[in-house]
Amino acid sequence: MSEIIRVDRANWFQYRTLCENAMELYIEIFSQDPYNEHFEMTQVRCEFEEYIKHGCFLIAVKERTLVGFLGASIGINHL
Repeated sequence: MSEIIRVDRANWFQYRTLCENAMELYIEIFSQDPYNEHFEMTQVRCEFEEYIKHGCFLIAVKERTLVGFLGASIGINHL
């Protein structure tokens, strides 16, 4: 059975490894067609921190393995 977990400042450390897996997946997805973009881990980490601090960050987990994620924020330029 899978579960959806909202990651926030209070539980970030508990789900840190799964969040890092999501960051790696983000980089992998956007490096392929049709995006062909290159992101450094530091860039992605900053973006994910924005999701957690000022928006919403959800991870989908099945049997302790990341199977998906969703991140949204209003963006740092709009605060």
